[in-house]
Amino acid sequence: METIPEKLELQQALQATVNKPAWGFRNTVKAEVRTFWGDYMNVTIPESVSLDIAFKQYYDKDLSYLLTECLDRDMVFFDVGAHYGYFTLLGAHIVGPGGQVHSFEPSKETFDLLAENTRGRQNIMLNNRAVYSTTTELSFRNFGALRSAFNSLYSPRVTDQDEAKTFEVDIQTIPAVSVDDYVEATGVIPNFVKVDAESAEFSIMQGMRKTLAKHRPLFTLEVGDLPIEGVPPSRELVKFALGFGYRAFASTMGAIVPHSVQATYGLDNLLFVPAKM
Repeated sequence: METIPEKLELQQALQATVNKPAWGFRNTVKAEVRTFWGDYMNVTIPESVSLDIAFKQYYDKDLSYLLTECLDRDMVFFDVGAHYGYFTLLGAHIVGPGGQVHSFEPSKETFDLLAENTRGRQNIMLNNRAVYSTTTELSFRNFGALRSAFNSLYSPRVTDQDEAKTFEVDIQTIPAVSVDDYVEATGVIPNFVKVDAESAEFSIMQGMRKTLAKHRPLFTLEVGDLPIEGVPPSRELVKFALGFGYRAFASTMGAIVPHSVQATYGLDNLLFVPAKM
């Protein structure tokens, strides 16, 4: 039987989807989902972080475990790269009414859902701005609701660079503040800082020098080596953090173990603890 060109195209499209499944959503769908500690929050399906929370009731089990282990009642938690507020809400649940969570999310569309998810929470303070090495304005890449987890100062953090080329991008001008300037302006001293800012971690660390030297908070950093222009290798980020008199730890399946600098890094989050506590 002869296959006409139109059918051949259909068959090829089907085979491509079988080999590499893809979502068929034309637009994101807002949904309310339950977290493992019992809070409900709004997410956008099929955005990647949203799918994890919707199907598992958690996002990033190892980082979630670190927060449950390191945060305590009445602490002050800085959530740098808050997205829709999963870690913000988890932190607020742990620190309780006597603690504070200060959340930073630069993307306006993402921030709007963060604000909705945290409305009425008296121990959460929201900041619709990025965190950076200095207080300034930045050019920011917004990849839309479907790929909001990848919004960044840099190209998207995906392992498939051909996929990265398919991302539609809207360049926006956003305000940014350094941790040191924020602490000085507000008088708020963090006990724990979570830094997950899609390749901007090194710049954020440069704006935390005074806070790290004087106040010695615990902090986490997202690491992971991808071929993104302008982003230093993760080993340099880890060495820089250790230079402030900290020890590094990794969390795997609930076990927190000492970490030594690696030549290269896969996607992960490392915990940094002052050497003298």
